[in-house]
Amino acid sequence: MYSRIITTLLVAFMGTSVFAQQAVEKYSEKYPSRKLTTDLGIGIPIFQTLIPERDWLLGSQTQFNLNRKLSIISHTGLLLYASTFHDAKDYLKTNHSYSLLQKFGIGTTFYTKGTANGFFLMGGFKYSSVKSTMNNPDFPQQTMSYSSLISDYGVLYNLKVGKKKYFFSGRVYIPLNNLPLEPFESSTIELGVGTRLIH
Repeated sequence: MYSRIITTLLVAFMGTSVFAQQAVEKYSEKYPSRKLTTDLGIGIPIFQTLIPERDWLLGSQTQFNLNRKLSIISHTGLLLYASTFHDAKDYLKTNHSYSLLQKFGIGTTFYTKGTANGFFLMGGFKYSSVKSTMNNPDFPQQTMSYSSLISDYGVLYNLKVGKKKYFFSGRVYIPLNNLPLEPFESSTIELGVGTRLIH
């Protein structure tokens, strides 16, 4: 009895896999081949989507397709922290608070009728800098600064919508270097627009 159930499940799974593969291949033929693309996006950390004070991420991404399945990608970002945009609190003023991000990755892309869905392994660095000034009238003015350079690696989901020269883009990045402490606290989501540079 169990052997029949297992056999039935295997046949169903194989049939589903073949159908999915044929569907991907069919849509892959319809979706345009782009050798080199670039796009600009703006985003925020995912966990801040429901709070008023949030950080802002300005990102630029370039993707080079070695073939329809294998691609390399470069992502550059500027993360501006929320404290930069607010007035001084408790006599403490933030002069600047930001992170510069640079990552490179390699991955694969799956196609549907009107979208390209890319999955990439990313690696690079994150440079952070913070400078604040204490302006308490009862004490001399004090300036504090801090900077750091750390590795940054994780997984990226990259979405392109549109079949012509210009397209809409979206991406979700989940860092893995903070595991198991806070993998989703530093995760970001971006939306943008892009263009094909080389067909």
